[in-house]
Amino acid sequence: MQEEVENRTLTLIVSGTKFTGRLFKAAISKYMAHRREKKLEKQRSRDSPVTPKGKQTVKQLIGQNQASPTSRSTTRPSVILSASPASTAWTMR
Repeated sequence: MQEEVENRTLTLIVSGTKFTGRLFKAAISKYMAHRREKKLEKQRSRDSPVTPKGKQTVKQLIGQNQASPTSRSTTRPSVILSASPASTAWTMR
């Protein structure tokens, strides 16, 4: 009787070990698949264009087609401001 109980106990332990081993293997493979998916997702996000947030220059906005190029002044500052011959003060024309 005692031998039969010990034999069944040993069988139960071995079956439990095989069961947890299979579960462990399945859990590891699912985790690795999840990590691969996250890595691909991160790589895809790097390839997509980044939308900047906060203050941006006109040049950055033009690069995003957000500001029209006509909003920039077409005249050069050297044409607008010129030195007065009588003094060193700058005057607006």
